[in-house]
Amino acid sequence: MAEICKELYMKLHKKQNNFEKYNNIRSVLRWGNKKKESSPYLSFVIPTYHREGELEEAIKSILVQKEIVSFEIVVVDNSTDLSDSNKTFELIKRINSPLLLYYVNENNLGQAGNWNRCFSLARGKYVAILHDDDLLKEDYLEQMVKCISVAERFARPVGMIRPLFKDFTNSKDLPVINNVNRGGIRRFYRLNALAIDGIGPSGCPTCGMIFNREAVIEIGGFDSDFYPSHDYVLGYMLIRGGYNAFITEDYLGYYRVAFNASMDKEVLKNYCKCDFYFREYLYSENLFNALFGLLFRNVQYTLSVDGTKELAERFGQKMTIDEISFRKGYGEHHIKKKLYLAQRDILCKILYKIYAKDEINTYKKRGGSIKMSSFKKMIKKILLGISPVYKKLDAVQKDIWIIKDNTNPLFSQPKTGARDHNHTFIDRKKDYDKVLIILAGYKEEIWDITLERIHRFLPVGIDVCVVTSGLDNDELRTLCKRNEWSYLATKENCITLAQNIAIKYFPSAEWIYKIDEDMFITDNFFDNMLKTYEMAQSDKYVPAFVAPLIPINGYGYVKILTELGLVDEWEKRFGKLVYTDALYHNKNILLSSDAAKFLWGESCEELKSIDKLNEHFCHSTAQYSICPFRFSIGAVLFKRKTWEDWGEFPVPSEGNGLGLDETTMCYSSIQQAKAIIISNNCVVGHLGFGPQTKEMTKFYLANKKQFEIANS
Repeated sequence: MAEICKELYMKLHKKQNNFEKYNNIRSVLRWGNKKKESSPYLSFVIPTYHREGELEEAIKSILVQKEIVSFEIVVVDNSTDLSDSNKTFELIKRINSPLLLYYVNENNLGQAGNWNRCFSLARGKYVAILHDDDLLKEDYLEQMVKCISVAERFARPVGMIRPLFKDFTNSKDLPVINNVNRGGIRRFYRLNALAIDGIGPSGCPTCGMIFNREAVIEIGGFDSDFYPSHDYVLGYMLIRGGYNAFITEDYLGYYRVAFNASMDKEVLKNYCKCDFYFREYLYSENLFNALFGLLFRNVQYTLSVDGTKELAERFGQKMTIDEISFRKGYGEHHIKKKLYLAQRDILCKILYKIYAKDEINTYKKRGGSIKMSSFKKMIKKILLGISPVYKKLDAVQKDIWIIKDNTNPLFSQPKTGARDHNHTFIDRKKDYDKVLIILAGYKEEIWDITLERIHRFLPVGIDVCVVTSGLDNDELRTLCKRNEWSYLATKENCITLAQNIAIKYFPSAEWIYKIDEDMFITDNFFDNMLKTYEMAQSDKYVPAFVAPLIPINGYGYVKILTELGLVDEWEKRFGKLVYTDALYHNKNILLSSDAAKFLWGESCEELKSIDKLNEHFCHSTAQYSICPFRFSIGAVLFKRKTWEDWGEFPVPSEGNGLGLDETTMCYSSIQQAKAIIISNNCVVGHLGFGPQTKEMTKFYLANKKQFEIANS
């Protein structure tokens, strides 16, 4: 172990690779079949060393999880015991789970080395670490998948998600956990490490702490030189490396409180040293951090010494301040506490105002604009996030979208025609049992065809409401008046909020169609959706919703290209054809404008006309398939009762909620045992996803005739 000093932390300025240190040491697979699941969504990894009794409980806390996503359990034994009499090996054989992979290291890699080896052997996109004496809550996986889906909506990739956990001493007497938020997360900012009473977002990596496997490998993994705080360092380096770090708002695990090597007096002293020198490193990063250090270095050192003393006492260790402190400066916290808090708060406000301005300038360079109200919201959010009122890491920055089970995030039923809650509703409903919600307002170049298609193919007996989120559009108002459609305009740009409001204005509607403004619907769309729903219901399914086949979609493109015999043509240009949500593999369907043009018939005559494509798939009897994963849904039919069962669409505290309605529809449906139904009778067109929009708009304008209704 390296000496803990200022020079040690200065090496953080350089890129590290802590995996290659142990390349010459093998980990031998003693149990399990790697071929059973070659690319699981999640890898549970358990580093272990002579703890068979506790390890069995840890593994069983994983095995009771609902398999809502594919996962593996990778146990990495650092005992170096390769014999058949190894008690851990005997335990693994006794458990006899096909999900288990059990490795034994030929040589002891140390704590950090074994943690890194866990990441090397794991194969999931995400890695959840569980120490061999800790436990997961029974619904850990269900709730963590929600947290991941929320975290993935940020522009920055997910680096880590730290779950909250409760302490325990006896597994037969676990503390009661009453969770409330069910999927909520908070984001940890880089400057939180500088300003709050804690040096990083991670802490001990256990109880199902989630890491992005590729991100950890990219930044070099855990560095044993920083023991015992190498876990904190890794969390900070993820943030510095461009990844987001989050904390769950729910308790998802149990941490066993017991004396161990990390509670040794010398180790506790080193905790304090690590904290101090890590801050010295932070102070060196820029001028503002240096100013912060000049003002608060001794105060924060005092907090660290006090915290170490409290930790020692918690585990029965008697340590004096003189034993812990190793430099001058202790005690200023007690003398200057109020001044420290006031100064720290003011300086943090200044720092974050600067960063807020940078965010705004970046946004404007991209062609956007921010109103003063939005600026004030940003500043308010930022100041709350750094305020010293939030002393504990668990309470830093209540930041993002919360997916809740069976909660109504909106208000009570609005009065028809009322102009309250910052929206306007023009009421032209006929109180049918079906309503069509059209989300529009941002792609006016294509309205002349997409909205005309809706008008042409809309049958009698369906109310229509055009919804604009965050704006009020005169052209759409006029169109709605001409077609006798209702119109809803919300002041706040929040897609999920706008949809909830619209649905509430149509209390008679049992059936709800939702179509995005860039969808090119086809003949018999509405009837086919309804017939498919009823067909699936008669086959003993409880449908969550029905969607049509969509060429530019991770599910529909496979069905369509296979039916037309175009698989080889696709794979020559864009790679292997697989069903995908376009987030984890085969992203061309989401990212490539060339792929979108291909599916609009740029080089294949069979794909040029969406109307002829629809005719090809039209069948006399309803035919459908089941989609087993989350996918993007630009045209859909669901029942009002199902929407209520979802808890309506969750409304984020910040952001426009883009994609959150689809995430809720898919994940909530799976949790509630409702089927995602795809109608094989109906094909509709989709202009393209966000990354494809610019090029696809050009393509549309250059080839407009092929998007028009055939034979019109």
